[in-house]
Amino acid sequence: MREALLELKGIRKILNNVAVLDNVDLVVKKGEVHVILGENGAGKSTLVNVLAGIYQANGGSIFVNGKKVTINNTQQAYALGISIVFQEINLFDHYSIGENLLTSAILNKKRLRSNIFSRINKKQLIERAQRILDELGFELDASVKVGMLNFAQKRMVEIARAFSMKADIIIMDEPTSSITQKEKNVLFSNFRKLKKKGVSIILVTQLLQDVISVADTVTILRDGVMKATISIDEFEAEKVIKLMSGEDFRNRYPKLNTLTNKVVFEARNINSKILTDINLKRHKGEILGITGLVGSGRSLLAKYIFGYEKFREGSILINHKEIRIKSPVDAMKNGIAYIPDDRAKYGVFKNMSVNENLISNHIPFLRNFIINWREQRDTVADYLEMLDIKINNPMDSISILSEGNKQKVMLLKWLTKDANIFIFDEPTAGIDTTSKVDIYNLMADVLRKGASIILLTSDINELLGLSDRILVMNKGAIIKRLESKDTSLEEVYEYLVKN
Repeated sequence: MREALLELKGIRKILNNVAVLDNVDLVVKKGEVHVILGENGAGKSTLVNVLAGIYQANGGSIFVNGKKVTINNTQQAYALGISIVFQEINLFDHYSIGENLLTSAILNKKRLRSNIFSRINKKQLIERAQRILDELGFELDASVKVGMLNFAQKRMVEIARAFSMKADIIIMDEPTSSITQKEKNVLFSNFRKLKKKGVSIILVTQLLQDVISVADTVTILRDGVMKATISIDEFEAEKVIKLMSGEDFRNRYPKLNTLTNKVVFEARNINSKILTDINLKRHKGEILGITGLVGSGRSLLAKYIFGYEKFREGSILINHKEIRIKSPVDAMKNGIAYIPDDRAKYGVFKNMSVNENLISNHIPFLRNFIINWREQRDTVADYLEMLDIKINNPMDSISILSEGNKQKVMLLKWLTKDANIFIFDEPTAGIDTTSKVDIYNLMADVLRKGASIILLTSDINELLGLSDRILVMNKGAIIKRLESKDTSLEEVYEYLVKN
């Protein structure tokens, strides 16, 4: 029996007063591929962040080679022989592949003296990096600047960097979501080579095909709780899907029957570098759900519709009339509201007050360019009370609010405008249950007023509980159209993970 290289006992993590990891146990043996499987919000990435030292657990213990350890940062993780590939790309665009590949390892070993870069021979570094890439079978030129690469190539650079650190444990968070099948085959071939050397790999994924291809052991997380750990010999897709998703979910969602036959929004033949032949219609009073794994293009589609990105060809129609959307201002003028997944980048102004954020899209208080402060104050107070946003003073910075309350502020600021087409991208990701219910009720209120919603979510329970129709996306294309009332959790997962 192989020895345990990494062991977690009773790991607990609290974020925004929610237990996102609750008493999680995990044993990773030497020379195995251990897959952590779960849907969005299951706690997989949080577990990665605890092992990386980005988050510190609120309870429980971590053991490496049988010794209890504390991991407060990524440098400590590396010193313990742990290397991590995160979901987000973390490379320097203006440096070469070789510099990105090896500089981290050099800095970790040298304890970073001020003159270290002056002692690095760039030519030798590039040559060494190229040897590593060739040995791994990655078709990349180490001298090329990272800024010239596409997303999939950048992902392969990050993977190569993790492999080059000679770690005992390599943790990879959704590494295959944006790479080609050819690149995936090369990656899995390297997994097998590393296993023979006694290296352990923790692979975080939602893709069942990845599990079947390389896993030795599978741990399933749901809502921060470990539901099961099984060997690959015990793996049965249908049972695993049920463990990932749970049952009896539809009653958790306040669904209104407001759907009509009137088409109010249409996207025709949308094509871009990423999107391919996107055609969709949305009816008045409808929630059209769109789902897909990381890299499927669903969030990018929202940005095209709202004018953050420009598509190469295609058209947008509102009430059967073609409109031109060249910027978010054009979208807003045509009654389109966008609640993004990246709240920090697109959703709120973190250096502004709650009050200023609430009125940032539209100032209904202006009278000949004079602000009616009394009307503004009363309206903001009504909104805050409506969604139970507790704050001492609306002029306080929005940065002090929880993620759930920031999300509520983002939704509320659109209610000051007469939007009739709402795009919600991951509206409840990372927030507590009470805030989720508030947001669902707010969405229902939007429908009551005659608007319609495009809901982009990777939470399949939420998707089925709220949507009237469902589109499944993969690699920039719509691969399946489903009627929510006739669709099961298992069917949605089938299309997600098998494609």
